[in-house]
Amino acid sequence: MKREMVNATLAVLAIMILTCLVSLMVLFMGGGQETADLRALMFAQVAMVPVALFIAAAGIFLFVMESGWSDGFRLLWQAMPQWLLFIFFLLNSLVGAGELSYVIVKQASNQVGSWEEHVPLVCILACTMAFLILYSRSRSFLGSKPAMSGRWP
Repeated sequence: MKREMVNATLAVLAIMILTCLVSLMVLFMGGGQETADLRALMFAQVAMVPVALFIAAAGIFLFVMESGWSDGFRLLWQAMPQWLLFIFFLLNSLVGAGELSYVIVKQASNQVGSWEEHVPLVCILACTMAFLILYSRSRSFLGSKPAMSGRWP
């Protein structure tokens, strides 16, 4: 039951990450959020931000409660696989560069953007962080070996 729940949560987070990428692509290409389908995506992304932050905080809290502050963060770091860290940093840097270029274009063309145009960025940051921590947490309670092959401790 626990494993299926974790896998379902990971799948929902992955789907939200993909929808955020679609929303960012549409916004970057100048599509706006006037259509009904993008409005629905935006509402789902706004709703997912506190959920993802809660999942991330709960995962960190469980690591810390099991082993104390320093050991809990060390165990969290050891449970993170290298490939997932790489994807986390690559995806978030790509999204950050896209958001920066979007803001620069808006400023250069003297257009005023609304706060809703930044919702996909906040959602993707929260969802990737929650995915990374929840996946690491699932590795720790499944009894897996530390994911440290070739990485600094």
